[in-house]
Amino acid sequence: MIYRRLSADGDYMFGGNKNNYVSGVEAVRQAILTRLRQLKYEWWEDLEDGLPLWQDIAASRNTQAATKEVEKRIQGTKNVKYIVSLESEWDNDQRTLTINAVVETDFGQITIQEGGKDIGLL
Repeated sequence: MIYRRLSADGDYMFGGNKNNYVSGVEAVRQAILTRLRQLKYEWWEDLEDGLPLWQDIAASRNTQAATKEVEKRIQGTKNVKYIVSLESEWDNDQRTLTINAVVETDFGQITIQEGGKDIGLL
């Protein structure tokens, strides 16, 4: 698996030739992060694809709903074998979703730590 490198801000990097691509376990990590950051109705080619933050998570105000949706997004990522551990926490007062996961991939194990941001910026 080859994936375009993401900047610290989460944007795709351009102009560095092969230096702007990652492969293996790092590519899977970036693919998971990209899938978690994509909101439902955001991608014009498939409006149903994406994390339903507003529709299911914020609407239910429930950490269990968040965990279920995050798990589906991670499991649906190419080269993911299984989720070793997953914790997500929805803070309704701060409108933040925090995700901590350990994922086994075809290339090895990775740790995902994402969130603690306003859900509009996730």
